[in-house]
Order: sequence, then C-alpha cells, then structure tokens
Amino acid sequence: MPVTIRGTWPGALTLRSGWNKANARPWNDDTPMAMLRVVRGSSPFLRAATDELIASCREHPQAPIEAVVSPPLPPTGLRIWTEAGYDRWLDLDLYTRDLAAPIGEPRHVIETGTKEDWPRAIDIDRRSFDDLWRLGPLGLDEARQATPKNIFLVHRSDGEMVGFAIAGAGSTVSYLQRVAVDPVHQGHGYGRSLVRAALQWGRANGAKTMLLNTQPENQVAARLYMTTGFHRLPGGLRIVQRSAG
Repeated sequence: MPVTIRGTWPGALTLRSGWNKANARPWNDDTPMAMLRVVRGSSPFLRAATDELIASCREHPQAPIEAVVSPPLPPTGLRIWTEAGYDRWLDLDLYTRDLAAPIGEPRHVIETGTKEDWPRAIDIDRRSFDDLWRLGPLGLDEARQATPKNIFLVHRSDGEMVGFAIAGAGSTVSYLQRVAVDPVHQGHGYGRSLVRAALQWGRANGAKTMLLNTQPENQVAARLYMTTGFHRLPGGLRIVQRSAG
C-alpha cells in the first residue's frame, strides 16, 4: 500500500493512502520517538504508514527515532494497532468526573491565557515533567486543538504566569488535557484552582462529564484529581509502540 507524507520532520506530518489518513509528530523534544495518530484507516494502512514513517525519520540528523508510539487508546481501539505489529508500552489511568456534582470555586484568580502566554506554558510544561512525559510545543498545541471547543487557562502570581490548564469539550464530554504548575510555585493550591476552573468551563459549555488520564505512578496528580471529585475508571488506557529497529 503506497503512502505519501506531507510535512517536514521534526515538524508535524500527514500520511495518506487514498481515503486513509494519519498524523505524526515527535513524541516530544527529548525522547527519540514519533507519535502516530490514525484519523481514519485500517490495520494494513497503519502498518504501511508506520513503515514509511520509520523509513523517513529513523536516520534524520536532527531528530532520529527509535520507535513509533500510539496515542492513549481504550481497549476497544487496540485491535488495528496490534494487527499492525505494535506491542504494549505504557498503561495510563483514566479518570472521570460528573459535572452535575458541586465543583467549588477556585481559590485563586484564573484567567484565559493569550498567545503571549504560550511560550511560558511550554517552559512550565518542560519544568514540571520528566523527559518522557513532556508534551513539547507540538504536543501542547495538539492538546489545545483536539476538540471543537477548548480553553487555555492560566494563573499568575505577582504578575508572572505560574500555572496553566488546557481543557476541551465536545457535545457532552469535556477533557482536562493538561495541568501544570511551575515546581517553584507548587504547594499553594494553584493546581486545584486550575482544575476547578476547567470543570466550571466544561459544565458551562454543555458537557455532562470530564475525562482525564495520567500515569499510575503519579500519586500527587491522582490525589489532586480524586480530591476534586474525579474517580478512576476500570480498564484505563494503553499506549503501544513499534520499534524502528
């Protein structure tokens, strides 16, 4: 199956074969992996797109890749990936929150961020997560554009942006895509205020529930989410990978 690629690595790529379509980007700026997201297509297309992506990016002088990984997938979405030769890599916990339940007011002033705040958000994300879990500029932009409606929330302390949240919403489900507080400013409840503001935004935009995912070992995040009304769903999500070797 011939696959064409548009774009220049390590930027965002679009892979097509007839009706089939997928998008790819670096996992982040620090990990030599590509993330491939299928927009539409079957396992033969996914296998061919992965082969083409590996061939195009593996020896890139600036951003070589060692593996191609999927986005977080529910159990029902794994079949075409396993048929395309992908193996289990990471499991994520999935949390849900009923937006009809009381939310509570943020204890801090939360504002809508602007494009001028975006470089600072990228810096906070880098400072807040280890190499594997940083989203990087492309990942953060993808999180912001993943849903028809979205918002970029920020908190400032003494005029400096110290934390942010990205939330999105579809028709009845909203998503907490990212929350990060600069490590220097953690421990003051800013993260809780950002989560509450995101919950209020989701409800105001017609969503009935909010979903988020996080790595199981991040107990600090788990406590924050559970104390703001989320509960963990059984099954969770999985990220699969295929080696570029």
